[in-house]
Amino acid sequence: MLKRSTRPAEGTTSPPVDEATVKRYPVLVEFMTQESWEDGSPRELASVLLVREDGRWKAGLLDKAEERTLWVTAEALAGLLEALERRAAKPDADWRQMRSAKGRKR
Repeated sequence: MLKRSTRPAEGTTSPPVDEATVKRYPVLVEFMTQESWEDGSPRELASVLLVREDGRWKAGLLDKAEERTLWVTAEALAGLLEALERRAAKPDADWRQMRSAKGRKR
């Protein structure tokens, strides 16, 4: 059963990503952990959104730095991140422009 988590103290950083995760999902890990561009300027981290809709599982990679999203759909939760990793690694991946929430300024 889920329990309420304790919040980390102010100023603490997230723990490093374990080697097995980096090996299995190198593209997703890079999107979600690279805090700066190659010129050293700050980069907004991406996130992954998991959704269960219409009897199917969906995962979206939300690339906030470039204001775009990439989605995959699967029948089962197992393999969904692998599908997202494969899709994000493709140079011709079907990225879509993020839609901003109504009335929200970007």
